[in-house]
Amino acid sequence: MRHIKPKPTAFNHAASRLPDTQLVDGPTMANALAISTRSLYRLRRRGIVGFYMIGRSIRFHTAEVFESLQAHHVKSRVQLAASRATRTR
Repeated sequence: MRHIKPKPTAFNHAASRLPDTQLVDGPTMANALAISTRSLYRLRRRGIVGFYMIGRSIRFHTAEVFESLQAHHVKSRVQLAASRATRTR
């Protein structure tokens, strides 16, 4: 299996918390993105974030999630906090 590295972006902070070739559950993925689990499932339902069904459980591929969020210009709370901090200066 080929190891895929995420491109250097603002999501690197969140991406550094998880290996990029791993399938993880919803709460783990939401924690890495600094969003609620409900928000992650909302993104999944809208088709912004891809997922895998393994049996009855839902799993997210970390690298694919970060790429799809970048493609849709969705910001995590970490990015929003950083942008707010730079605007107040």
